[in-house]
Parts: sequence; C-alpha cells; structure tokens
Amino acid sequence: MCAIVIGSVARGNFNESSDIDVIIISDKIPKSYKNRGELLYEYVFDAIEPKGYTTDEFKFIYRKRNPIEAVSKGVLVHDDGIWKNILKDTNS
Repeated sequence: MCAIVIGSVARGNFNESSDIDVIIISDKIPKSYKNRGELLYEYVFDAIEPKGYTTDEFKFIYRKRNPIEAVSKGVLVHDDGIWKNILKDTNS
C-alpha cells in the first residue's frame, strides 16, 4: 500500500477550508468503484478526500501522461514498495 498527499496541503498553500487530498494505491482495494468508495470513506473524516487506485490503474494513468500531481508535488507518507516499483516500471 502506498499513500501520497497531494493538492494544496502537499504544495503548502492550504488554508482553514482546504481538504486533505490523499491518493491510496493498493491491490487490496475493491475492484468495484462503489465498494472502493465505501471502503475509503469509512475510515476518514470530512476533511480528507481519498482517491483509490490499484497499481495497474495508476500505472496506466501515469503512462498516458495524464497530469499526476502525485509524481511532481505529492508527499509520500507511506510506501511498502509499491511507489518505488511504479516509478521503476513506468520510467523504464
């Protein structure tokens, strides 16, 4: 599992009304987006905005060169090796 803080908190320009955007990358999250959302929101409070991806989904987005703030400005807060492998696989 990998957790990356993105958005205004990661950039350092947050204010009292900012939420905390977090990307979670894990192959243990549900494949169903409905179940995924229910799981991600079950454990957070209102100020946290989680986004969940499997490793393959995130790699696909990264390879398509969609703007991924996590790569350029994100703050890695936890990694059990997934993030390191994603960067290695997508940059080779």
